[in-house]
Amino acid sequence: MTKIYRSKIDLWLLVIIVGAGIVFVFGALVAVVAAIATVPVLACVGILPLIAGIGLPLYFLTSIKYTLSDDRLIVKGPIFSSRIELPQIYRVYPTNNPISSPALSLDRLRIEYGNGKYVMISPDDKEGFLRDLRSRRNFRGAA
Repeated sequence: MTKIYRSKIDLWLLVIIVGAGIVFVFGALVAVVAAIATVPVLACVGILPLIAGIGLPLYFLTSIKYTLSDDRLIVKGPIFSSRIELPQIYRVYPTNNPISSPALSLDRLRIEYGNGKYVMISPDDKEGFLRDLRSRRNFRGAA
């Protein structure tokens, strides 16, 4: 059975992403209004950043997810995704490491697998994710 976990979202990061989107949208609106007043044809060009200012933050906030199937963990981020075979996972433990990873929270799990590889994720239901992972793969770990 496949289970999908969404990323937990820290409030401070949500404020930054939404704030940046608002600033971007405001700037695009000013550009569109200025273009309409001077060269109406250019207003169409200003609409593209307006759409990006709304769409990109929404995409980043909704695209991170962790899919746990019977034999693998699929980590999907806004830019990349990775597939981890469950038998390759040898350690899972909590971390607050701020290094870039497909996670919208610093309340993370570091998953070590393969030959020295790792990924840090932040499932919204961390305990449920760990229970589910344990039931699918008996691994050694602190968590």
